[in-house]
Amino acid sequence: MNIFCSRQTISQVDSAKYLGILIDSKLNWTSHFDNVGKKVACGASVLFKLQLFADVHLLRIVYFSLVCSHLIYRILNWATANWSSMADIVTLNNRNIRSLPKVNRRERIPLRDLFFSALILQIKDIFNYEFDKTYVQNLSQYHS
Repeated sequence: MNIFCSRQTISQVDSAKYLGILIDSKLNWTSHFDNVGKKVACGASVLFKLQLFADVHLLRIVYFSLVCSHLIYRILNWATANWSSMADIVTLNNRNIRSLPKVNRRERIPLRDLFFSALILQIKDIFNYEFDKTYVQNLSQYHS
């Protein structure tokens, strides 16, 4: 099937990037999660290399710049997908958090405590925060 716009054929592609969100031809989030996962993994490698000589404050700045910015962007759109399909991103993010504080690797500190001590939200908490923030903004506009 050919689709035309201004007498030019629009070709079918497997995925397209629109405003930083990858939308694939099946309208699922697999390609977007792969893309975000690559960015989070890149941030993880930088954090891993920096953890040997950087303090926690600098590591947090790098985390928010290289990792969290990709997790937050348009999370209300893509975080409504099946959470099991985001397992790789969540695992990478958990690894990032484990590299922030100077803790003994043999210590089994719960992830929730590590996120709390680093003053960083988990992915589900970021989604809940952004959802609540949007809800309150829309509610205040509706009642004005």
